[in-house]
Amino acid sequence: MSAQAIFAVALVEQMLRAFAHNGYPTSDIFE
Repeated sequence: MSAQAIFAVALVEQMLRAFAHNGYPTSDIFE
């Protein structure tokens, strides 16, 4: 994988975690 792909995956993961912690009761799935 290229550095750009790794960065993109990490960015998406961060966004998903932030989204899950913004009031989603299923946030424990992401931890």
